[in-house]
This record gives sequence, structure tokens and C-alpha cells, in this order.
Amino acid sequence: MCASILESTLKDRLTSEDEDLLFKESNGHKTRKEKNFIDLINTANHINLIDKATSNTLHKIRKSRNRVVHELESIGEDEAYNIIMQTKDVIEGLYK
Repeated sequence: MCASILESTLKDRLTSEDEDLLFKESNGHKTRKEKNFIDLINTANHINLIDKATSNTLHKIRKSRNRVVHELESIGEDEAYNIIMQTKDVIEGLYK
């Protein structure tokens, strides 16, 4: 759930900068295909919406989500708590 919230938050913040930042480029042309979570994180970092440390945090949360959703692994209480707190910190940073 945290990764979905963060993905939506990044979309919101990128849209407020320039709606075209949400879409992929193909041969120098914008397509209407939306960027995935990895691309959103990298774009936000590239335009300095987030710093490298925040980018790394987002990628860690994304990878944890992928382990749970795609590999059906479970995470412990401590990891879940840390992800929730990191999500809170990232969102606060994006809207300060």
C-alpha cells in the first residue's frame, strides 16, 4: 500500500511541475504511455524534486513491494513499520 501511495504522490508532484513528466518518450516524442514507478522515481530525482537519498529510499520501498507482490514473500513488523515511517517522511518532504 505504501508504494501505491508514493507512486500516486510522485505523479501528483510531477504533474504540478509539468504534466509531460508523467509520460515516456519514444524516439524523442512523448507517448501517452505513463511511466512506471521506477521511471517516476528517476524522473523526480533527475529534476531535483527529490534528492539521491530519497530516491534510494523509494527504490528500497519499491523493491520490498515487489518481493511481497510478485515473489509472495512476507515482511516482518519491523520492516513494515520502517516502510510506513519512510513513506510518511517522503510525503512530508514532497509537500514542504
